[in-house]
Amino acid sequence: MSYINALDAARSKGQVLRVSHLPSGKTVSVTAFVESWNDSFSSNWNRENVYGRMDPIQNFQNTQRTISVTFKLVAATSKEAKDNLASVSQMIQFLYPSYKGLSDGITAGYAISGAPILSVKYMNLITETDGTSLAGTMDGIDHSFDLDAGFFEEDTQIYPKALNISFTFHPLHKGTKGYLNNVPLDNAYPYVNSALPPQESPEAFAVAAEELNGGQSIPQEIQESEQQQVLGSGLGQTVFTE
Repeated sequence: MSYINALDAARSKGQVLRVSHLPSGKTVSVTAFVESWNDSFSSNWNRENVYGRMDPIQNFQNTQRTISVTFKLVAATSKEAKDNLASVSQMIQFLYPSYKGLSDGITAGYAISGAPILSVKYMNLITETDGTSLAGTMDGIDHSFDLDAGFFEEDTQIYPKALNISFTFHPLHKGTKGYLNNVPLDNAYPYVNSALPPQESPEAFAVAAEELNGGQSIPQEIQESEQQQVLGSGLGQTVFTE
């Protein structure tokens, strides 16, 4: 009877979480299984209420992405358990900045030379569309041991057989996202090889011919006014270049 090592199978499929500390150039790679996933995109608007207007003036600011995930790291041997714990320790170290030494001949100290900017990659879900890692910042790292799975014991040391690691990551956009002349600037964003073929899109401000409440037709001039208020706000003020 043959047995399949689940970790080897996961690695062969590319289920590897890679985290790099950009100031130092150090990288940690671990075989990881997704336990929870939340990829949030939020568009931010500056909304200003003015006298006599029912709706606020809305000016677009930006769209931000936040990834909150939990991964499970498992070990079949004590060596793998040691490696997992060491990898988690190094990821925690990545949350700290880089320093350079300062000395005036009398006193010595440190000055920050690089903020803890990280890059993260996991399969085709956390990646740039060119296959490279996503650069960004982390709020922190939480980790916990799966006590039911137990530990490997070695002298006075113990190493968890399974642990969970979770973090919230704020990617920095590489290049401009959006549309240029109605054509996507990055059609593969945000998930590689997930882009759908272009389809006929509905009008952005298409509305029902009749209101749900009262059955009154929506005057054409009101429809056009609302469209101009949104599309016209903030346009022509900023030019984005690669």
